[in-house]
Amino acid sequence: MKKLFTFIALVVATLTANAQTWNFKVYSSADGFAESFAADKTALDAAVTAGTWTLVGDKEGRYQAAYKTVNEELKAGDTVLQITRGLYVTGASGKFRVDAANNQFGFNGKDLSLRIRGLKAGQKLQFVSRSASNSSLDRYFEATQNLEVVEGFNVPEEGNPEKTNTATVKAEGDVVITSMVGGLNVLSITVFDVDGTQMTKDQVIAQGESYVAPREMTGTIVRESKTWICPQDLEKDTEMSADNEGVTDFNGLFLRGKTGSHAIKIVDEAAEGVLAGEAISVVKVFGYSGNSNLAPAPDASADVAIKNATDMSIALNAGVAGKLYVLLRPSTLTEGRYVWIYKNGEKAFEKQATDWKTKDVDGTAKSDYDVVELENDATGATYFIGGSLPMRVAAVKFVVAGSGETTVVGPFVQRDEAEGQWYNLRGQAVTTPSKGIFVKNGKKYFFK
Repeated sequence: MKKLFTFIALVVATLTANAQTWNFKVYSSADGFAESFAADKTALDAAVTAGTWTLVGDKEGRYQAAYKTVNEELKAGDTVLQITRGLYVTGASGKFRVDAANNQFGFNGKDLSLRIRGLKAGQKLQFVSRSASNSSLDRYFEATQNLEVVEGFNVPEEGNPEKTNTATVKAEGDVVITSMVGGLNVLSITVFDVDGTQMTKDQVIAQGESYVAPREMTGTIVRESKTWICPQDLEKDTEMSADNEGVTDFNGLFLRGKTGSHAIKIVDEAAEGVLAGEAISVVKVFGYSGNSNLAPAPDASADVAIKNATDMSIALNAGVAGKLYVLLRPSTLTEGRYVWIYKNGEKAFEKQATDWKTKDVDGTAKSDYDVVELENDATGATYFIGGSLPMRVAAVKFVVAGSGETTVVGPFVQRDEAEGQWYNLRGQAVTTPSKGIFVKNGKKYFFK
């Protein structure tokens, strides 16, 4: 009878140990490496020989990736590792460890991200972690995208016990977890469906593969009406994309540029316009630097445009049907300079600088700000705003379809106007208003 109880206990323990969606606790034992790790070990040993992976401290079973990863599954050569299959990671060379000898997945740096694709609203993620140090309490993971924290994802307790981090998925789409300091280990990851049942690795991966997101772009997928304007309290020439990877998340708007002459910066400049009925009046704008070599020619392929957009553009990833409004202008009227916007890899807007409306400033002709409008359907869209530089962007607005954001919120430019006369927003008298915003007797009217 005692043997029977012991056998049952072992079975229960085995089932529990293997129950997690990703479980790094089961890849070695006192008797050596588990059979489930055999294929990965063969591929990793070959990768060590090839130099794409290294052994940590020359210890068997402790492997470190010797290559940079960008939102991708870990591979040994051409083989996707089964131990981390379905987990998409981003980090520099030497930042991720498959430590089968110690039953853990290691993060060897700060700001390393782990992404799980296509989870559904209401599903739950349980993430068991442990710091690599007993003395430092600032090592922890943070839920950085599409997760509502239930517990954890903060500074661990003293003594460095295993830490259970739990969060609920906010909306259908990818979730992202980020390391706050290096020296962190993941012991297991469990995904629960909306009804509370535990999901297998294959179920989560299949769900992610069936999820059709807007064009792939690392970062937040915008699903609500939102307006972005250049921060008005920053100093001139402040770079908004100063990190080495060249992408700064401006609260859902992505400023894609590097540093110096390749940066998107804050520029002192007054700009006014109306975006979906919202009056915009600012004294600082986003300024693209003057390097025209980063932009593709007007007839360039979408692939070329997207590649160049990675170097210099403002990008937005919309996840629902809606309309994009951009208040912008080219910084020069030179022939051959232009502005474009790509939507899902296809050119959706293009305009030569010489075709832009102009105004005289101290007797000098200058391009005036204008509003560009683009729509997308319910499948969403990724937009890249760029062109032959330099250029200026004063505001970007995305309005979800059916949200009713069309009311003009009041005048933002005062002019002396004749009683009963219609004017456009440039102060020009018109006989009959057409589509757009027009002024009469000091009031604005919106015509569809």
